[in-house]
Amino acid sequence: MIRPPTSRRPAPAPRGARWACPDPEAGFTLVEVLVALALVALVGLALVGVQTGQAASALRLKAHQLAAIEADNQAVELLLAPSVPAARLIRPARNGGADFLVETVPGPSPDPERFPRLATVEVRVRAAEGDGPVLARRVLVRPR
Repeated sequence: MIRPPTSRRPAPAPRGARWACPDPEAGFTLVEVLVALALVALVGLALVGVQTGQAASALRLKAHQLAAIEADNQAVELLLAPSVPAARLIRPARNGGADFLVETVPGPSPDPERFPRLATVEVRVRAAEGDGPVLARRVLVRPR
């Protein structure tokens, strides 16, 4: 035989007690709730810090990748040029929506005695501000 469910209602509070809990073990104390809230807030702050670090790393990685592409583009242009630049050149460039400074530095042959007709050319790409580190670097050896 199946019995109908019975509802277990707590006993009514005595007349003078407005907020009396019928079962003292039925809930959390205010201190427990505040401690749990503080722990959740600390975990949230840690996650925000990690996410901020990841966003900054992603921006740095994007800048390095775009600089590498620009350095490759400049290297191809130098290989296709009729001759090696006579002096150091610094010029602005834009790639992928980012601004860069491209520095082209001609140099001597890696082995002047054996290869007098060759020259090295170094391409350095920096952020447009110019004072930052070199984001990408390429060294070419080509005929003069």
